[in-house]
Amino acid sequence: MRPNVELLRGRIGDLLTDTGTISYDTGETEFDEETGEETPIFADRYVGPMLVRPQYATPAEFDAGGAQWTVSRYDVTLPADTDVRIGDRVQVESTFDTKLADTFVYITDVRLDQWQIARFCIAEKSSS
Repeated sequence: MRPNVELLRGRIGDLLTDTGTISYDTGETEFDEETGEETPIFADRYVGPMLVRPQYATPAEFDAGGAQWTVSRYDVTLPADTDVRIGDRVQVESTFDTKLADTFVYITDVRLDQWQIARFCIAEKSSS
């Protein structure tokens, strides 16, 4: 039995309680007066409802080359027809989690399935 995918896709929007922007690196840079460095220019790919939630209660910690890294992983849920790609930047603008608001996470996996009712992605945020 095949589920009514279109009906389910139409109803998923009520569950996407966050708002945000997905953007991609255009390959161009601009000079940042504050930092004195060239920074990448991003262009919007999607703006709208989404759901971003941490996968784990505490971030994973790694030792790489003598430096400590903290990696936080997030589940990102978007409307099924959203064009999103690995490497895209997600900025959550409105969320119930105030620590996540106005931060950037980067898409590391996009699950593809013709029957999916939403676009499910994994994003990460790392810091040293």
